[in-house]
Amino acid sequence: MVGHTIKTEIFTYAPQHKILILVDQFSPGGTPWKHLATTPHVPSYIQSYDKALGYDFDTYVSGHGIGTREDVQLEKEYVDDLKNNAGYAISNVNFTEATKNADKSNNAAVTEAYFNAMTDVCVDRTDGKWTGKLQGVGVWTDEHCEKMIISIRND
Repeated sequence: MVGHTIKTEIFTYAPQHKILILVDQFSPGGTPWKHLATTPHVPSYIQSYDKALGYDFDTYVSGHGIGTREDVQLEKEYVDDLKNNAGYAISNVNFTEATKNADKSNNAAVTEAYFNAMTDVCVDRTDGKWTGKLQGVGVWTDEHCEKMIISIRND
């Protein structure tokens, strides 16, 4: 068995059995857990999909079930789409329009109105494509979008 660490995650790989074990990183048949699996660094989390897919595995064992390489690939596609939708929201939500009803004397309220508008655009684009394809879509999409928007703006 070969082990590899990325941030706080440990990849355990049994090449003779084509099994990859990575607990609490991905969720076979689902989206990432809340806030993109509560990752502290979204770019590293996104890179972890490519790192995992770099192994020659057929079976993936997580803390949330057993899946396949295709499960990891599908979840990666969701996260890539989420990133694209967050970028679209950042580029297309008009700050003035999004904050027109916010209390201008309260910076937090203005910021929240703007981020809510961007999150709503990202959610609409994401849920429209992914509903029915993965568990967690429509449940955590807003949290995923907000986390991705913040990451794109800050990381």
